[in-house]
Amino acid sequence: MKYLFSFLLIVMTCQFNYGQMPSTSIFSFDFELEGDSLYLNNPAYLTSFNANGYNNQPSFFNRYEVYFSTNMYNDTLTEIAKLNILTKRLYRVTNTIESEFSPTLSPDPRFFSTVRIERNGRDQSLWLYPVDRSSYGRRLLEDLDNVGYHLWLSEEEVALFLVTNPISMAIANVETGNYNIILKNIGRCLRLNQNGEIIFVHKLSTKDWYLKKMDPESGTVKILTTTPSGKEDFEILPDGSIIMGNGSELLRYVDRGVNAQWQKVDDLKSLGIKNISRMAISEEKLIIVDAK
Repeated sequence: MKYLFSFLLIVMTCQFNYGQMPSTSIFSFDFELEGDSLYLNNPAYLTSFNANGYNNQPSFFNRYEVYFSTNMYNDTLTEIAKLNILTKRLYRVTNTIESEFSPTLSPDPRFFSTVRIERNGRDQSLWLYPVDRSSYGRRLLEDLDNVGYHLWLSEEEVALFLVTNPISMAIANVETGNYNIILKNIGRCLRLNQNGEIIFVHKLSTKDWYLKKMDPESGTVKILTTTPSGKEDFEILPDGSIIMGNGSELLRYVDRGVNAQWQKVDDLKSLGIKNISRMAISEEKLIIVDAK
């Protein structure tokens, strides 16, 4: 596929020094689903303003606004920024002496959540902020200081990737503070499908990784398929199919039973993308992070 490649040129007046965070770049695509086919068009490189820095964990808050974590404001900390990919306007969202990651719109669209690394540099907690930034936000789940990633299930319940040994999945109630460990050895990516099931990667060994779905009410778990070797980041398309990166290749999985396999959608190496990692989706846009 040939691409007409466009750069989003966002003028920044600051100079940055980069620490030990990995260099990651964010790209956007229009996508179109036609029957069994997925087409990507109009690629755009979104993070030229922080070309060699950390730009990661993108999340759509509405049709065109993408929130993400970045070290563009401080070489040793991450803050949350938002980018309007239609107007090309960039805004700083947080300005703290802690690091914030994983911006996520809550079920109540007036609020969003992040994982914050606290001042001691060790504790990782879940925070909730008003989207209009009318307050400094508040910490949720005071008894948990090992939150890695999270997925909202409802206004009260959230699925958590907990930094334990081994890594575990928990479901917590943010009103009561109670939580239950559900599974061990999960991947960092958690998504909710159209049926309200949690989609996740289960790492049964160093080699045997499975994409699974779980009903959070009954706890029933079903294997969907294996993952490409060492890959754990994925996204769910509007038709329920799942996409995942494998190097520069974008793969798609359509659940059609025991014979369903990953199918190659496209190879994005012509855009300089070498290692597809995290992704985000809106009604018509796909965001891809290239981990250099």
